[in-house]
Amino acid sequence: MTAMGQRLVEEGCGKYQSGPGPQWSETDRASYQAWQEKLGYSGADADGWPGRTTWDQLRVPRQGALEYEPFPGAAWFHNNPHSPVVTAMGLRLIAEGCSAYELGAGPQWSEADRLSYQKWQQKLGYTGTNADGWPGKSSWDKLSVPKS
Repeated sequence: MTAMGQRLVEEGCGKYQSGPGPQWSETDRASYQAWQEKLGYSGADADGWPGRTTWDQLRVPRQGALEYEPFPGAAWFHNNPHSPVVTAMGLRLIAEGCSAYELGAGPQWSEADRLSYQKWQQKLGYTGTNADGWPGKSSWDKLSVPKS
């Protein structure tokens, strides 16, 4: 997140009071929204959530090899976890255009997470019980949830 924030500042889109940091925040979203607007996007296309096109245009330098969260197992989700992993997953789902969130991603597993994940499964081409919103290893690995 810090590298993204630094690029946003370089582009004149930083809304930070004390500089960007490693944890996603509302200030990151507002800064990213300013970037989307600078590129000419508006309305729902300038919501502050990174998408592939605007991210590629921002040219954030790679910060070494990214580590991803391993699949925690199907039962983990059925136990309604409260974890930063759930937030990281939700942010990835939003970035992939698979959001069913009204208020954004958070650490408590919810129906909005399940519905968002269902959209992700459908985007991957899954149908029926393979697109029920409960994460499986194959779809999880394709989501590439950053290690939190």
